[in-house]
Amino acid sequence: MNIKLINIGVKIQDFFSKLATVITKIRQANTKLTRSGKLATLAIPAVMLASSISLFQATPTFATPYNCSAGIVQNGGWATCNNGSGQYRVAIGCKNIFGFYENPVGPWKNVGQGSSNVSCSFGYSIQWAGYNLRD
Repeated sequence: MNIKLINIGVKIQDFFSKLATVITKIRQANTKLTRSGKLATLAIPAVMLASSISLFQATPTFATPYNCSAGIVQNGGWATCNNGSGQYRVAIGCKNIFGFYENPVGPWKNVGQGSSNVSCSFGYSIQWAGYNLRD
């Protein structure tokens, strides 16, 4: 997930100047309301958090594969992705009669390159299938 600065129409210096004014007003109100300092201790971090949330926004990107699916075939699994960019691979869970597990993975494939396939080792049976993604 990429983080990018949003143009909020106000220079960053103006924003922090206004933020400092708000903090000063909170401190003045705190002095009038209580002598313990608890109000400013709680309010200042809240204002700072709220201001940082308005400056930065997570923007969705499709740098990873999407529209993916995985399934089980005989004693193995497959995975494929049809959209986005990046790579994917199948990951499966296999269990033997003693209760031990293994988690083999298939080869990395580029989006649209077909399915990634892998099978359980001898003596293991397939339990589940899924996929891994990367940019």
